[in-house]
Amino acid sequence: LMMHFGLKSLEEIRLDDAFCVHYNMDQDDTSGSKHTDPSDITINLCVEKTKDVEGSHVKFYGAQKLENVERQSSNNDREAFLVDQLEGYATIHWGVHPHETMPLKRGVRTNLILTYCYKDPSRSDVSVRSCYF
Repeated sequence: LMMHFGLKSLEEIRLDDAFCVHYNMDQDDTSGSKHTDPSDITINLCVEKTKDVEGSHVKFYGAQKLENVERQSSNNDREAFLVDQLEGYATIHWGVHPHETMPLKRGVRTNLILTYCYKDPSRSDVSVRSCYF
């Protein structure tokens, strides 16, 4: 977190919220609509994914700059890309990065979402951000 998200210390952020999202075939809607998070930094940890899962990738729109990472993608920041959710691994991203969860077509997936905000309110627009498009 410190290397890629410009933190000098973890004391600069606070845990704002933590919750689980659970996707299975008994649900009418197994997707999550396009949104940004009410956080400055989000950690999305996949805690369960059955071997038969199809779909349920997280689709990100555009690119968000990380600290100490040389840009290697194309010049088109409007591109979208899919991130597979692998059990035991986390996707860490800026809360303002637009994304959605693609429909689950088969199987079960559960993720733990941890949202962090800067303690210094001058570094954050979370309190005034609209999260849904």
